[in-house]
Amino acid sequence: MVWGNPTVKRCFMKNDNLFSIGEFARLCGVKKDTMFHYDKIGILKPEMTAENGYRYYSHRQFFTYDIIACLKECGTPLKEIKSYIDHQDTEYFLKILEDKEQALKEEQDKIERMRRVLKNTVSMTKKALSVEAGACWVEECEEEHMLVTEKLFIKEKSMADQMNVIDQLFKAIEETKLQEEFPICSIVLKEHLLEGEFTEDYYFCKISGPTDHPQYAKKPAGTYAFIYHVGSYQALPESYRRLIRFIREHDYEIVGNSYEHEMMNHLAVKDPEKYVLKISIKVEKAAL
Repeated sequence: MVWGNPTVKRCFMKNDNLFSIGEFARLCGVKKDTMFHYDKIGILKPEMTAENGYRYYSHRQFFTYDIIACLKECGTPLKEIKSYIDHQDTEYFLKILEDKEQALKEEQDKIERMRRVLKNTVSMTKKALSVEAGACWVEECEEEHMLVTEKLFIKEKSMADQMNVIDQLFKAIEETKLQEEFPICSIVLKEHLLEGEFTEDYYFCKISGPTDHPQYAKKPAGTYAFIYHVGSYQALPESYRRLIRFIREHDYEIVGNSYEHEMMNHLAVKDPEKYVLKISIKVEKAAL
């Protein structure tokens, strides 16, 4: 960005001659169509228009063009630039620049958030390509942060109700700006696991840190048993039963909820049989 076009100074010192629209446009580094547009919207009209319709600009109008170019470069709409030119003062100028600085910061933050989400999603998807289907293990996990929907009641509610619940989660994600990955994940409550019922009770999205949003919740730290599920959602019960057998055979007991972390779903693969989910259930060593 060049603030204070040197052409302005040169032309101001030149003389009081008028410039044709072609000369003026060339010196400003723009096309004549740009000048026609600026004339049409009233932001930079020619100093005079001859009887034959030719437009002429004075050297003083290079200052006006410089204002337009500088403010346009930092993203100011032409309508706002015109308002500034019509009511030019230092406080107004500072306000425009401060507003644009804030807008750029917000855009930069948005880009950084998207880069974080993309990086995490790429890493997770690559990992999904090499998992061993049905592999079970136990691992100590740190506390995680998430945004959670209201309880789903899938058997009682319509699909429209379910989509509304998901929409509310997306709104919470946008409000907090803490999303870590693209996929939406699921929770199955402990009491349903023990009953052999594996229908999801909540949806959630992993986020990067705590928030005071009402949909905020924590995945507790502790010991978790894991399994990689490769296949459709309809085949999930078999993976759950396999993991529960593993838990019991290794002298653990279920003490918390299940978390279904979608590593690869419809976003990355067309065939549902190639979906990959990482299921974790909070466990403790069973009392002897």
